[in-house]
Amino acid sequence: MPTEYKVDRDLALSEFCHWKDSGHNPLRFVELIKTEPNGYQIGIADPPSGTTWLLEYDPAPNQEQALARLGRALDEIESGQWAENLKQKHQEITP
Repeated sequence: MPTEYKVDRDLALSEFCHWKDSGHNPLRFVELIKTEPNGYQIGIADPPSGTTWLLEYDPAPNQEQALARLGRALDEIESGQWAENLKQKHQEITP
């Protein structure tokens, strides 16, 4: 089954947390993806579904900037900021 790439930062980070919480090394599921013509994306793979969730719509111009985006996202997870932002989004959607 070919990999399907979808952009959803929250699902990507949720997938990362899922692998971490289930005792796996979540970095094993991180992909640095070369895009055409020039750029790089960071994705978090969900092998059972065949989907890789991308962090950003726009590719980074080089590997270093793509990895910096991943670093910022992981900092958001560790600090609890991502969970708080997700909770706030949910409250805005749910009346």
